[in-house]
Amino acid sequence: MIDFEICDFTLDFVDPALELLKTGYERERKYIPFFPEFSKTDDKTGELQWFGNAKLGFCAVKDGELLAFFCYYPPFKGVYNTETQFGSWSPLHAHGIKTLEPKETEAVWSRLIQAAMKRAAEEGSVYHSVTLFRHETILQELLHMYGFGNRFADSMLKVADYDASIFQNDVTSNFNSADYKIKQTTSEDFPALRELRFGLSTHLASAPCFCIHNENQFEEYIHNRETDEDLVTFGLFNSDDKLVGFIDTTEGDGENFISQGSDILNISGMYVSPDYRGKGVAKLLANAAVEEAKNHGKTVLGVDYETMNPTARGFWEKYFTPYTVSLVRRLDKV
Repeated sequence: MIDFEICDFTLDFVDPALELLKTGYERERKYIPFFPEFSKTDDKTGELQWFGNAKLGFCAVKDGELLAFFCYYPPFKGVYNTETQFGSWSPLHAHGIKTLEPKETEAVWSRLIQAAMKRAAEEGSVYHSVTLFRHETILQELLHMYGFGNRFADSMLKVADYDASIFQNDVTSNFNSADYKIKQTTSEDFPALRELRFGLSTHLASAPCFCIHNENQFEEYIHNRETDEDLVTFGLFNSDDKLVGFIDTTEGDGENFISQGSDILNISGMYVSPDYRGKGVAKLLANAAVEEAKNHGKTVLGVDYETMNPTARGFWEKYFTPYTVSLVRRLDKV
C-alpha cells in the first residue's frame, strides 16, 4: 500500500493541482469525446490560488510529490433553500488525483475526505456537498458509503451532431407542432412567466424533490430572473397565444468550470404547464435552446438538474450525456 502524508493545501501545490485537474478532465473526456478542450473551459487557476492562500483544503503527498488534493468553499449561510443553515462545497475544480491503483486511490480519497469534512464541521458546516465527474466511480462509491446522497447532475449535448428528429421522433400521435409557437419572451410576458415559475417552484417542493422555497426566496428568484440581462427566455405559446411553457438559456453561468467555458450555452430552467405535458411540447423548447446555441456559435448545450426530480432526469438524460454528479450529506446527522 502506498505511503503518504496529509497536509494543508497551500500555494505551493497550485500548479501540480492544476495538472491533476487536467488529468481528471481527460479521464472523463474518454467517455464524452465532445467535451470542449480544457483550454477553452473557464480557467480555475485563480480559485486554486485562493484555496491555497486560505488553506481551504488538504493534500496527499509522498516524497514531496502531490498525489491528490481536496479543497472546499468555506461555510456559507442559506444553503439548500434554508435560511439559517451553513454549508460547505467542494466544486468540480477543487479536487483531483493521480492515476493510482484502485486500493491506493480509495485510501487517498478516504483520508482526504475525512480531513475536509472534519474541518468543515468544526468551521460550522451543517451540510457538505461534492461535485465530481460522473465516472469518478471510486470517489463516488466512497461518498455514498460515508452517507452522501445524489442531488444534482450536469449533462451536455453536442450541437454539431444535433438532429431535430431526436426530439420529434418521441412526440405523441396527437401532437401537432403547428398548434404551438416558440418565441423569445419580453417584459410583457413577466406576469405569465411568474405564474409558470411558481408552478416550477411548487413542483420542486413536492415529493420526491422537497426543494422548498419560502416566499422571500421565491421573490428573490423572480427578481433575479427578471433583471438578468444575460438571460434569454423562450416561451411556448398555444393556439390561443397563451404562454404554457418556457426555457431559460444563458452564457457563462454554469454550475462548474466546464459549463462556464466560452464554447457552451446553458439551459438554466425549463417548465411546461401540467395540462400540456405528455404531448411532446417540451421538445419544442429544447429545440429552441439548441438553435440559440447554434446562433451564438456554441459547440455544446449544457443543463444542470436535480437528480431526485424524476421528470427532469427522465427528460434530460434521454437526450443529453451526464458528465458530473453532485452529492450532499448533513454533517450533524447520522
